[in-house]
Amino acid sequence: MTKSAERPWIDCLWEKHECYDYTPRTETVALDGRTIRLLLPSYMPRFTVLAWAEQGALLFLLLQLDQRYDDAFVGAVVLARKTEENSYTTTIWHELYPYALKSLGFAGEDQ
Repeated sequence: MTKSAERPWIDCLWEKHECYDYTPRTETVALDGRTIRLLLPSYMPRFTVLAWAEQGALLFLLLQLDQRYDDAFVGAVVLARKTEENSYTTTIWHELYPYALKSLGFAGEDQ
């Protein structure tokens, strides 16, 4: 439970899924002094990496998108698969309300 009287908050996708191929663009991303290439959908907004983790061939990213909702930045969760050394292809991404970033300890505002 949380220390405050507030109830826990979740950004839940439920059962709706959209699956399709995409026109890619490549972003160069710095991860703690290491530079990677991330292939992602061309329509995805520019972003800042807030947190990341890697295990085996999988890369998890928590992003702040350069997009606002109710005067706060929108977030995204990305799961990408390693395709070459320091290159990853995005397979899953889910947009997050600013409230999700806030509940994870990120303001969702200019950082």
